[in-house]
Amino acid sequence: MPLVDLLPIVGALSAPAFLLIFALAALGAPLLALLCLLTAALRSALHSEAYARRLLRMALTCAVPSLLIALASATLAGYRTAWLVDWVRAAPLPPALLGVAALAFCALLITLRTARHTHRHGKQSNPLGPTFILSMLGAALLWLSLALCTALQEQARAVLRAPMDAGLGVAPLIIPDVTTMPKLGFSLAGAMVIGGVAAGVVSLEYLLLRRDSEPFGRDALANVLRLGARCTLRCALLAGGFVATLWLRLPDMPAAPGGAIAPKLLLGVCAAACALVFLFSLMVARSARPWDCALTIHANLLALWLGLSALLSLGLLNFYAG
Repeated sequence: MPLVDLLPIVGALSAPAFLLIFALAALGAPLLALLCLLTAALRSALHSEAYARRLLRMALTCAVPSLLIALASATLAGYRTAWLVDWVRAAPLPPALLGVAALAFCALLITLRTARHTHRHGKQSNPLGPTFILSMLGAALLWLSLALCTALQEQARAVLRAPMDAGLGVAPLIIPDVTTMPKLGFSLAGAMVIGGVAAGVVSLEYLLLRRDSEPFGRDALANVLRLGARCTLRCALLAGGFVATLWLRLPDMPAAPGGAIAPKLLLGVCAAACALVFLFSLMVARSARPWDCALTIHANLLALWLGLSALLSLGLLNFYAG
């Protein structure tokens, strides 16, 4: 396709990409918090435990609106698309499992939040066990979402390619195949890494907005912000490796002029976004007063938004080229 046509596509997908940031942050925060809690247990690092607790608090703040938006989007899609309702009725178990897992994820986050208030004036309970369960639930949610999106993509392709006879088209009903789920290992690992990047970037915004409400002083706040920035830059470095691997696995798109250049350009934008997130996080991590790096932290979120918009656009191109 002509490269000038990429701008409207990226612009149209920028709003879903922005909402996806918070959903990924909610799913990636427990895994990042689990790593911080394990570090705190091994090294007796109080700042790692404090950052992990704030990650779990932030996860609930991101998870509830994301779940409501997902339910509203699914309801609207079912109202506007008749074949989607038939597809769900033919195989209701995978969407039901996804919904139950999402509700259990939010319920456990709420339980952790209420437990924090219960132990405010006493010794706080160790959230390592619940955080591990949350991490497993987050990975299961990502896995189910990828499997459903893959099956939904195949069904949508079948509907679009259905031959029209007297104004009517008949498409085969494609039931989600659970045997394809183990093949999503690479996609699941990439989604978990992107979730870690989103959790780190949003956590910096979260700590920055709540810097006057936190009970600890400026020194502790600086250490927690630097820790969050270091976690973010490490996840961004891993995400850059996945982008490089994805570059080697790009499918051929010779259907239109510029078809071979467009996906590489979008992947280049993703790589540039990973580099910017790494650079901005490094600046925050090395700052003596990280709470004064507000513009850098906002630019970090903007770079992540741009990278996710390009990644969604690449997925749309792959859908029509497949």
